[in-house]
Amino acid sequence: MAWVNVHTLRTDRASYMGLITALVHPKYQANNYAHDIALIKLEKKVDLKKMAAKVKLPSAADNFGPSSECWITGWGDVKIGVPLPYPETLQELKIPILPNSVCNAKYPDLAADTLCAGDMAGGKDPAMGIMAAR
Repeated sequence: MAWVNVHTLRTDRASYMGLITALVHPKYQANNYAHDIALIKLEKKVDLKKMAAKVKLPSAADNFGPSSECWITGWGDVKIGVPLPYPETLQELKIPILPNSVCNAKYPDLAADTLCAGDMAGGKDPAMGIMAAR
């Protein structure tokens, strides 16, 4: 099942939609979230006139260096051990992409294809500090 057109978990009328297929990345590793991405096919078409929109994926030629920024979103904890308060509204944050050398210093086992983001000054980053994603 997938949530569709949901912004606030506790007050929106959740639209659950069944999945026909879920294609998980063939190199996905649950223990460290490497290649944590999947494509899903829903049972019905999504009405994009409401709150949902298509995501534009980057091309292979796009470069995301340390001067770039990215958006993160989610309903997870707002701080380590502090859950998102009622009514659990979707959070979004624009954060800088960090040089791999910064991430490798903190997480030496990261692969070269890892994208790392966070705010070195603190106070404006994912709840876990530096975020790494492949």
